[in-house]
Amino acid sequence: MNDCLFCKIILKEIPSDVVYENDHILAFRDINPQAPTHILIIPKEHISTLNELEKIHQALAGEILLISKLLAEREGIAESGYRTVFNCNKLGLPVKKFKISGCDFGQNIHKFNTVIIEKNQNFKRGCPEIYTRFPVFSSLLQLI
Repeated sequence: MNDCLFCKIILKEIPSDVVYENDHILAFRDINPQAPTHILIIPKEHISTLNELEKIHQALAGEILLISKLLAEREGIAESGYRTVFNCNKLGLPVKKFKISGCDFGQNIHKFNTVIIEKNQNFKRGCPEIYTRFPVFSSLLQLI
């Protein structure tokens, strides 16, 4: 896909801080990190969303999870804790981005990816306004 930002990164048309690469996967540091360790892991094949994964992608999806574990170990966060995130679409809102006080949620670039984010006690979990406007988020975060 010619206009996909991640595809341009894979093709080295846009520079990135690559931390892992093989024939199927590229992993690089986020340019706007939300925690000290914030890495994106993308397949080199263009798959727009998690919803487009098929049975033929089973090995690729498993490889992405194993690479997540490997990178967490390399970054020294495997024991202290980290999150892996798969965003899909824009929380079910097909037309406009879901925003609360300038904070975006959901998938911003339509290419299947996962994110490794270090679990850090000093890291704010998103936007405080979300907890009062959507109480379910407060309940879910208590479980983490």
